[in-house]
Amino acid sequence: MQLIGEEPYASTAKRSPCNSCGLSMFDSLENAENRLLKLSERDEMIFTRYGNTISELSLKVEHGTCGPVSTKENTLGHFTFHPYDGWNPLAIISDRKTLN
Repeated sequence: MQLIGEEPYASTAKRSPCNSCGLSMFDSLENAENRLLKLSERDEMIFTRYGNTISELSLKVEHGTCGPVSTKENTLGHFTFHPYDGWNPLAIISDRKTLN
């Protein structure tokens, strides 16, 4: 997660602070992998900053609230997740994948 005020998210935070404060998630491991690999084409340090492991979580209503899944023509499957206090993502990992 980036802090509000850090680039490139500073301009986004001014328009939509709720999304800037949430966790960026995807509706499938495949969509997460595709997005991370696409971002790595522009930013060779992305794996250094964020790591190279993606995980699938078994989210439930009691874990937090989800924003809408992106609906662009070639959807990324992206949504913003706002966890509730005390939420432990490590306890609900159902699958994980390491990218090279």
